[in-house]
Amino acid sequence: MSNFTILFLLLSLFASSPLGIIKLSSCSEVHTNVKCIHTEREALLSFKKGLTDPSGRLSSWLSEDCCQWRGIECNNKSYHVTKLDLRNAGLGGKINASLIHLKHLNYLDLSANDFIGIQIPEFFGMLENLIYLNLSYASFSGRIPPHLGNLSSLIHLDLKDNGYFPPNLDMSSIFPLNFLDYFSPLSSRNMDWLSSLSSLKYLDMTGVNFSGVGADWLQAVNTLPSLLELHLSSYELESLPLSLPF
Repeated sequence: MSNFTILFLLLSLFASSPLGIIKLSSCSEVHTNVKCIHTEREALLSFKKGLTDPSGRLSSWLSEDCCQWRGIECNNKSYHVTKLDLRNAGLGGKINASLIHLKHLNYLDLSANDFIGIQIPEFFGMLENLIYLNLSYASFSGRIPPHLGNLSSLIHLDLKDNGYFPPNLDMSSIFPLNFLDYFSPLSSRNMDWLSSLSSLKYLDMTGVNFSGVGADWLQAVNTLPSLLELHLSSYELESLPLSLPF
C-alpha cells in the first residue's frame, strides 16, 4: 500500500469523526464510574474494621465506590460522604477515629446498636459539620463528652436511653436492690457544653444521670435560642421548671 493511499484513508477517517477528532486509547487505559473520594473510602474501611457486624449489615462495603454502600450517602456533585445511617444494624465494637476524615459528614445515626458500655468518643466533637446526631439506645455509657459542645451547627441531638448492664448478670437479683448500683447510664457532670449548641432545635437526654449537676442544667438549656423540643428526664430530675425558652 502506497504512502498516498495510507494518507487518504487517514484523512477519510478524520472527516467521518463527529467532531473531526480521533481518540486513540491504549489497551491499559481504564475507564471507571467510581465517584467515591478515595480518602473517605479508606476512612470508612478503617471504621468498619473496628466494628463487630454479626448481621452482615456492612457486607456491601467492598466495592470501590463507597457512595453505593448501604448506609452511605454522598453529595451528588462533590461525591463527598454526607450521611452515615447505621441505625438498628446490630453493630458493636470500637468506633475508629478515622471518621474525622469525613469532613463533609452532616448526618450520623448509630442508634439502636450495642456498643457494650463504651464511652461516646470525644472526637465526635470534631465532626463540625454535623447537623444530626442520634446515639440513642446504643448502649453507650460513662460521661457525655463536653466536646459535643463544639458542634455549633447541630440541629438534632438524641442521646436517650443509653446505658449498660454487666454481662451475665442475673437480672432478677437486682430488682429488689438499687439497679443504679449495677446499671451504668450516660452521665453529665455539668451542662455547660450545651450552651454552645446555638442551632439546636431538638434535644433528647432521657435517662441521662444528672447527679451532681444541680441547677446548672436549667441555665444551660435557657441559653439555647433555637430549641423547640426538649426531652430531659432522669432519676435525679424530678420535674422540669416551666421557664424554658419555647
